[in-house]
Amino acid sequence: MVDERVMAESLPVRAVLQIEPIKCVIYAALEEIYSGFLRSVTITRQIMNHDQKTSSDQEVTLKVPIAKGAIAGTKVLFESAGHQRQGQTGHVEFEIRIAPHPIYRREGDNLVVKKELYITEALTGGSVRISTLDGRTLSIAISKVILPGSRTLVSGEGLIGPTGNRGDLFIEYQVKYPDQISLANKQALRHLLPVPVDG
Repeated sequence: MVDERVMAESLPVRAVLQIEPIKCVIYAALEEIYSGFLRSVTITRQIMNHDQKTSSDQEVTLKVPIAKGAIAGTKVLFESAGHQRQGQTGHVEFEIRIAPHPIYRREGDNLVVKKELYITEALTGGSVRISTLDGRTLSIAISKVILPGSRTLVSGEGLIGPTGNRGDLFIEYQVKYPDQISLANKQALRHLLPVPVDG
């Protein structure tokens, strides 16, 4: 009687073919990350001909969904949409990269925008207008003295986080001083503002 275990162990093991995935990079603007988007991307893959020996190039358009608040390095996988080899089909992998924004900076799920104030506004108050990534305009009141580098928090105006809640928006202030000031204005400022007294 032949030992079935010996026969099973002696059978050759067929190697699993590893097909290299098609890798693509999608560059997204921060506005797109804020709202989420669907990007159509056309790729070229190799498919087997009817003879199963030769291959041909085929263009395929894939619709790549990018979730709100996606982070740089996020990967979106399309299984069995890539090259064909020996009866198997590889994958297509998209990596999301985020282009630098001219105004906004991302800090996790929060957004930071810099705003320049004249020293008069920083001392006496007023309001600032902020254009959001989805096209709205926010008017933020300034009711206290603003120091250079200080921040105002605007709750819920950041990016969508993993929990589904939005982060916050921080307005970071830069204070602009005049290049010159007249003697009369200097004297008026000394009268109005406290002057340190030497101990």
